[in-house]
Amino acid sequence: MESSKNKPERLNKAIKRILGETFERAGFKYDSNNEWVRNNN
Repeated sequence: MESSKNKPERLNKAIKRILGETFERAGFKYDSNNEWVRNNN
């Protein structure tokens, strides 16, 4: 499965997007320092 070099990158983007949505739902946001911070609104 390592023949295609594009796959890991696409997978990474998908994982990041899913993680991002999950974190946002859990009350976090991605701040300017590229870190997840708790959103206390």
